[in-house]
Amino acid sequence: MLVLARAETREADARLRLESVLSGSAALAKFRQMVTAQGGDPRVVDDPGRLPQAKRKVAVRAGTAGWVRAIDAAAVGEIAHGLTREGGPGAGVMLLKKRGDKVADGEPVAVVHGGAGAQQAARALADAFDIGARAPRRRPLVLEAVASGSAP
Repeated sequence: MLVLARAETREADARLRLESVLSGSAALAKFRQMVTAQGGDPRVVDDPGRLPQAKRKVAVRAGTAGWVRAIDAAAVGEIAHGLTREGGPGAGVMLLKKRGDKVADGEPVAVVHGGAGAQQAARALADAFDIGARAPRRRPLVLEAVASGSAP
Protein backbone atom coordinates (compact mmCIF):
# COMPACT_ATOMS: atom_id res chain seq x y z
CA MET A 1 0.00 0.00 0.00
CA LEU A 2 2.87 2.37 0.66
CA VAL A 3 4.14 1.81 -2.89
CA LEU A 4 0.65 2.22 -4.39
CA ALA A 5 0.17 5.44 -2.42
CA ARG A 6 3.61 6.55 -3.62
CA ALA A 7 4.81 6.99 -0.02
CA GLU A 8 7.68 4.69 -0.98
CA THR A 9 9.01 3.83 -4.43
CA ARG A 10 10.47 0.39 -3.72
CA GLU A 11 8.75 -2.55 -2.07
CA ALA A 12 11.85 -3.32 0.01
CA ASP A 13 11.87 0.22 1.43
CA ALA A 14 8.14 -0.01 2.18
CA ARG A 15 8.62 -3.31 4.03
CA LEU A 16 11.45 -1.86 6.14
CA ARG A 17 9.36 1.18 6.99
CA LEU A 18 6.38 -0.93 8.04
CA GLU A 19 8.51 -3.33 10.08
CA SER A 20 10.08 -0.37 11.87
CA VAL A 21 6.70 1.15 12.73
CA LEU A 22 5.24 -2.16 13.90
CA SER A 23 8.23 -3.10 16.04
CA GLY A 24 8.29 0.25 17.83
CA SER A 25 5.75 1.83 20.13
CA ALA A 26 4.28 4.25 17.57
CA ALA A 27 1.67 1.78 16.29
CA LEU A 28 0.35 1.03 19.78
CA ALA A 29 0.29 4.73 20.63
CA LYS A 30 -1.74 5.44 17.50
CA PHE A 31 -4.11 2.58 18.32
CA ARG A 32 -4.62 4.00 21.83
CA GLN A 33 -5.47 7.36 20.21
CA MET A 34 -8.01 5.68 17.92
CA VAL A 35 -9.67 3.87 20.83
CA THR A 36 -9.86 7.12 22.83
CA ALA A 37 -11.25 9.06 19.85
CA GLN A 38 -14.09 6.53 19.60
CA GLY A 39 -14.95 6.84 23.29
CA GLY A 40 -13.24 3.64 24.40
CA ASP A 41 -10.93 2.90 27.28
CA PRO A 42 -7.35 3.00 25.92
CA ARG A 43 -6.17 0.77 28.79
CA VAL A 44 -7.60 -2.24 26.92
CA VAL A 45 -4.70 -1.99 24.46
CA ASP A 46 -2.29 -3.13 27.19
CA ASP A 47 -4.82 -5.13 29.23
CA PRO A 48 -7.35 -6.94 26.99
CA GLY A 49 -8.86 -8.46 30.16
CA ARG A 50 -10.62 -5.10 30.61
CA LEU A 51 -12.81 -5.86 27.58
CA PRO A 52 -16.34 -7.10 28.22
CA GLN A 53 -16.44 -10.85 28.82
CA ALA A 54 -19.24 -13.26 27.96
CA LYS A 55 -20.90 -15.16 30.79
CA ARG A 56 -20.28 -18.53 29.15
CA LYS A 57 -17.55 -20.00 26.96
CA VAL A 58 -18.34 -23.25 25.18
CA ALA A 59 -15.77 -25.21 23.17
CA VAL A 60 -16.93 -26.52 19.81
CA ARG A 61 -15.25 -29.86 19.19
CA ALA A 62 -14.65 -31.83 16.03
CA GLY A 63 -17.08 -34.72 15.80
CA THR A 64 -14.54 -36.80 13.91
CA ALA A 65 -10.89 -36.84 12.96
CA GLY A 66 -9.96 -35.53 9.54
CA TRP A 67 -9.48 -32.29 7.67
CA VAL A 68 -11.52 -29.11 7.78
CA ARG A 69 -12.88 -29.13 4.25
CA ALA A 70 -15.10 -26.04 4.57
CA ILE A 71 -16.65 -23.67 7.09
CA ASP A 72 -20.05 -22.13 6.31
CA ALA A 73 -19.21 -18.43 6.67
CA ALA A 74 -22.85 -17.32 6.44
CA ALA A 75 -23.81 -19.66 9.28
CA VAL A 76 -20.87 -18.43 11.40
CA GLY A 77 -21.96 -14.83 10.81
CA GLU A 78 -25.57 -15.54 11.75
CA ILE A 79 -24.51 -17.39 14.90
CA ALA A 80 -22.14 -14.58 15.93
CA HIS A 81 -24.85 -11.98 15.29
CA GLY A 82 -27.34 -13.90 17.43
CA LEU A 83 -24.80 -14.25 20.23
CA THR A 84 -24.05 -10.52 20.35
CA ARG A 85 -27.78 -9.68 20.29
CA GLU A 86 -28.35 -11.94 23.29
CA GLY A 87 -25.04 -11.67 25.14
CA GLY A 88 -23.84 -8.15 24.45
CA PRO A 89 -20.41 -6.86 23.44
CA GLY A 90 -18.39 -9.72 25.00
CA ALA A 91 -20.23 -12.36 22.99
CA GLY A 92 -19.13 -13.86 19.69
CA VAL A 93 -17.31 -16.69 17.97
CA MET A 94 -13.59 -17.52 17.93
CA LEU A 95 -12.55 -19.90 15.17
CA LEU A 96 -9.53 -22.01 16.12
CA LYS A 97 -9.26 -23.96 12.86
CA LYS A 98 -9.49 -22.99 9.22
CA ARG A 99 -10.07 -24.77 5.92
CA GLY A 100 -7.26 -27.24 5.28
CA ASP A 101 -6.35 -27.79 8.95
CA LYS A 102 -6.06 -31.35 10.23
CA VAL A 103 -8.12 -32.08 13.36
CA ALA A 104 -8.37 -34.94 15.85
CA ASP A 105 -11.67 -36.35 17.05
CA GLY A 106 -12.85 -34.14 19.91
CA GLU A 107 -10.29 -31.39 19.27
CA PRO A 108 -11.61 -27.84 19.75
CA VAL A 109 -12.28 -26.12 16.41
CA ALA A 110 -13.98 -23.00 17.80
CA VAL A 111 -15.15 -21.32 21.00
CA VAL A 112 -18.55 -19.71 21.52
CA HIS A 113 -18.66 -16.72 23.89
CA GLY A 114 -22.21 -15.98 24.95
CA GLY A 115 -24.99 -16.08 27.48
CA ALA A 116 -27.83 -18.52 28.02
CA GLY A 117 -27.88 -19.55 24.35
CA ALA A 118 -24.17 -20.39 24.13
CA GLN A 119 -24.67 -24.18 24.20
CA GLN A 120 -27.25 -24.08 21.40
CA ALA A 121 -25.01 -21.75 19.39
CA ALA A 122 -22.09 -24.18 19.86
CA ARG A 123 -24.16 -27.04 18.41
CA ALA A 124 -25.10 -24.89 15.41
CA LEU A 125 -21.49 -23.82 14.95
CA ALA A 126 -20.33 -27.45 14.96
CA ASP A 127 -22.68 -28.02 12.00
CA ALA A 128 -20.98 -25.17 10.12
CA PHE A 129 -17.74 -27.20 9.98
CA ASP A 130 -17.37 -29.77 7.18
CA ILE A 131 -14.72 -32.25 8.32
CA GLY A 132 -13.76 -35.01 5.93
CA ALA A 133 -11.32 -37.88 5.58
CA ARG A 134 -9.23 -36.14 2.91
CA ALA A 135 -7.61 -32.72 2.82
CA PRO A 136 -9.40 -30.24 0.58
CA ARG A 137 -7.83 -29.26 -2.69
CA ARG A 138 -5.59 -26.21 -2.29
CA ARG A 139 -6.98 -23.03 -3.75
CA PRO A 140 -4.86 -20.17 -5.03
CA LEU A 141 -4.67 -17.22 -2.65
CA VAL A 142 -5.40 -14.79 -5.48
CA LEU A 143 -8.14 -15.94 -7.87
CA GLU A 144 -7.70 -13.26 -10.51
CA ALA A 145 -6.44 -9.73 -11.08
CA VAL A 146 -9.32 -7.31 -11.53
CA ALA A 147 -7.23 -4.35 -12.65
CA SER A 148 -3.62 -3.83 -13.61
CA GLY A 149 -1.31 -0.87 -13.69
CA SER A 150 -0.66 1.77 -11.08
CA ALA A 151 -3.14 3.20 -8.61
CA PRO A 152 -4.85 6.49 -9.48
